[in-house]
Amino acid sequence: MSKTRFLKTKMLFIALLLLNAGVFAQVKTITGTVKDSSGKALPKASITAKGSAKSALTNEDGSFSITVPANTPSITISFLGYNSRVISLKDKTSIDIVLQAKVQQLEDVVVQTGYGTQKAKDVTGSISAVKGDAVKNLATQDVATALQGRVAGVDVVSASGQPGVGSQITIRGVGSLNNADPLYVIDGVQQKGPNPGANINPQDIESYSVLKDASAAAIYGAAAAGGVIIITTKKGRGVTPTVNFSARYGSVRPELVQLLGKDDFIKYKQATKNTDYLNPANASILSSLNPVDWNQELYRNGVEQNYTLSVSGATPNVNYFLSGVYNAQEGVFLDNASSLGAVRVNTDVKISNSIKVGEQINVWSRYTVPVKTPVVSTPFETQPVFQGGPVYSSVPGVTWGVYPFSYTSGLNPVAQIKTADFEFPSNSFQGQAYLEIKLPVRYLTFKTTVGYTSQTYQNNLLQNQYTTTGVLLTDSTGQVQNHLYRNIGSYSQVLNAYILAYDHTWGKHTVNLLAGYEQYANYTQNLMADAKNVNGTSYAYFLSSESRQVSGMNIGGGYDPNGLVKSVFGRVNYDFNKRYFATATLRQDKNFTVFGPDKQAGVFPAISAGWNINEERFFKKLRGVVNQLKFRGSYGELGNSNIQPYSFDVGYGQSIVQNFSQGGNPQASFTQQAIANADIQWETTKEGNIGLDGQMLDGKIYFTIDWYNKNTTKLLFNVPVSLSSGVPSSGQGFSGSSLSPGTFTENVGSVKNSGLDLAVGYNGKAGQVNYSKFRIF
Repeated sequence: MSKTRFLKTKMLFIALLLLNAGVFAQVKTITGTVKDSSGKALPKASITAKGSAKSALTNEDGSFSITVPANTPSITISFLGYNSRVISLKDKTSIDIVLQAKVQQLEDVVVQTGYGTQKAKDVTGSISAVKGDAVKNLATQDVATALQGRVAGVDVVSASGQPGVGSQITIRGVGSLNNADPLYVIDGVQQKGPNPGANINPQDIESYSVLKDASAAAIYGAAAAGGVIIITTKKGRGVTPTVNFSARYGSVRPELVQLLGKDDFIKYKQATKNTDYLNPANASILSSLNPVDWNQELYRNGVEQNYTLSVSGATPNVNYFLSGVYNAQEGVFLDNASSLGAVRVNTDVKISNSIKVGEQINVWSRYTVPVKTPVVSTPFETQPVFQGGPVYSSVPGVTWGVYPFSYTSGLNPVAQIKTADFEFPSNSFQGQAYLEIKLPVRYLTFKTTVGYTSQTYQNNLLQNQYTTTGVLLTDSTGQVQNHLYRNIGSYSQVLNAYILAYDHTWGKHTVNLLAGYEQYANYTQNLMADAKNVNGTSYAYFLSSESRQVSGMNIGGGYDPNGLVKSVFGRVNYDFNKRYFATATLRQDKNFTVFGPDKQAGVFPAISAGWNINEERFFKKLRGVVNQLKFRGSYGELGNSNIQPYSFDVGYGQSIVQNFSQGGNPQASFTQQAIANADIQWETTKEGNIGLDGQMLDGKIYFTIDWYNKNTTKLLFNVPVSLSSGVPSSGQGFSGSSLSPGTFTENVGSVKNSGLDLAVGYNGKAGQVNYSKFRIF
């Protein structure tokens, strides 16, 4: 009996071994790599086995290994932003896989709408989105230049070719005589002060959203008359920290107009009957003249180098992004250069399921040696001949060359540059912190933000004295006067914002409500001094008592700690069945320093609606060709207050200092500087927009068409007044809403813009057409 039991147990054990061996024999390991079409590894790509719970992720080099049942027919490889692939296994154990980048569908694009986001297919205003990755490799540190040619209706013009000088950006034409530039909003904070779009590294930018029509921009009210550029910076992603480093080096060759040489210049002078050049007695002088190519003397090849380093990552509760950039440029003009360094820190911390905090900090420093503007045109105005020594020498005792014949002597542009110190240092700090709470009341979220922005700048010029014969002098005999100019300024801004949002979907209905309060307190100051024949060789000599006695000295400046704008705003978004959309926006801004007590508040409403035509039943047969088609319409009003503050009030200033009795003390007199107008109020821009968005062939072809009509009325215009008014000739008054003694009516004219924006793309390659009409009357 025991022997029989032993045999049965032995047979059962052998059967189990055979069964386990069969099980182990029915699995296999698949290895391989996952890369994109350019050969770049795709880390964290997902590998999923069909008919099994087995899955794996690729490593940093794109490699993977997954063990699957032997009868697994295929695996699926997917990666965010790329088309997924299904790979048949059969007898394969090693596979190299290439994923193609996904053509982005309209429904996948998320745009910033001001204090929130929406999918592009749900937007009812005219908004264009540009991903930061599309422009991060451009050879520019200027936001406006990065957007050039990428957004229909947006014109970008370079202010100059100088390093450190930004570009001028105009959205849908000039809307005001008072320079209504676009509003920059970076991570939710409005940027003001000098050159607001320059202090950000384009490689730190996650996305741009350009709000072009009044309906889209109305949530920003009075600050948005020139359109809005919303910039969102990057955040950390991925559990493993990611380190990115990029370097760029390049050169620029100036395209120069060929100038007359020595021989041609002499022929020109002789042809124009110049007696000095026709006089035989001067033949030896003419033969001894040295040729000067001012293009070669004043221009060179420009050079740029740029280095960026960033570290980013995330955990379930924290994400972080840190970056630094250094950029150095040498301009094509002599001694023109600019360098900058910046550091950014972005973090978000999830304290609990209902509380999140975060901050963004950006520190920026730039040092620029600008072009000496008076000499930019001199290659075209200066003789190409010199007599005697070199054009310029820094060696003491070496006499520079001079122009021939006394009446043709003039400034030496190279000497003017080399004997001058010109600098423009500036520093910027932007910091903000937020707290976001999901309230116990369902679907409600509260967010509060505090921010501080500070900018300081200097504009320093010391043009040392020199003679036209190339000798530096310390007396006034035959010398060019030295010139000292200094401008020091600062700007700071404090933000307090509180926003309550409601977002709920039930059935076919989705409602998003937004209400907020925002306050910007601004502080500005600057001091300017300008003088000639100043002792010393540095900028500090402005501070000496001796320098205050020099002739022709001007001192001016301003100080205003009271800048304040308070705003309340609200927005309602409604969506029915992803087919019909409507948006209504209302904002009130109060500017306490630009307009008088009765005119401080401006109210700016907007409405818009959209219709996803492709969701209709009658469109069903066309969806295979036209995947998405949306019709939009909107109307909105915006304001503009970009004039000098306190124009509504009377200002007085010193007019003359004189003695009223022999040997008496000087007495200063004061006079009214301008005619006040307490009735001046907001410029108003009214704009209507009709648009059509579409995508065809699974997003390979897309288009956006917008027709707009924009009219700005109640223009604020700086009007000179007659001397008979008793106000100094420099005194000026702003037009206002009604007649006041010595002032003009506000209705001095209007600015009208109408036009067509057309953007068309194929397989990610975009083009655009802009047509616009512009009238002032």
